Amino acid sequence: MSKSFALNGSSRSRYAGNEIIPVVQDLSLNIQRGTVTALIGGNGAGKTTLFNMVSGLLKPDKGTITYISNEKEHECHLSQPYEISRLGIGRMFQGIRIFEKLTIYENLALFKFNINSESPFYTLFHKKAFRLLEKDIQTSIRDILEKLPGTDNVFLNDLNKPAGKLSYAQQRLLSMIGLFLGEYDLILMDEPTSGINYESIGDIRSWITKFMEIGKTVFLIEHNMNFVKEIADYCHYMASGKILYSGQPKEVFENAEVRNEYLI
Repeated sequence: MSKSFALNGSSRSRYAGNEIIPVVQDLSLNIQRGTVTALIGGNGAGKTTLFNMVSGLLKPDKGTITYISNEKEHECHLSQPYEISRLGIGRMFQGIRIFEKLTIYENLALFKFNINSESPFYTLFHKKAFRLLEKDIQTSIRDILEKLPGTDNVFLNDLNKPAGKLSYAQQRLLSMIGLFLGEYDLILMDEPTSGINYESIGDIRSWITKFMEIGKTVFLIEHNMNFVKEIADYCHYMASGKILYSGQPKEVFENAEVRNEYLI
């Protein structure tokens, strides 16, 4: 799989005067179900571009992205982001991706609404079913918040609080809680510990462990090497758009180039 960009912002083009920058080059990668796989590498290595292709925000210039679910193969490179999400692939983006003016409850409820509930005709003509759906959403949110280890009580005890009034770390954790509610099988996390305090990093570590207990698969980009050592089953080191080294975290960190990159 490969992806390039032109300096003028267009991709897959070689118009006169445009310099083409390869970002992902002939990359081949398999993510094993039921594992935590870490992708590490310096800024500009192509990590987030890879995630954007897996989640459908970008299309590869060449190559395929295949997701196997219920013994069926799905070609993600031909699918739209909403179709990929419905296949069971969820994503936690780098930075904040919440609706600040909505409450904690409203932000979490968005992860549970199905296709029918998004239609005004459904809510108009299926009022009883919609009320049952709302009750199910309320139950699911409370159930998740009560089961997650180390969850800040602000989520459970103040569901009507505007999400914009949460701290940065709490907003990041709120996004992660949504991944539980979305019932995804493959979770993509782009730097989940970035800008997070030590205590909240502990929550994220505990929650990823919870993901694994219920059979999920986690693929994460991370710069915190201690976190990778503690949580990842496999690790891939990426540079200049290519996977250069792969193996268990300890094996990858022993490589001289990786040690130099992260001063391990």
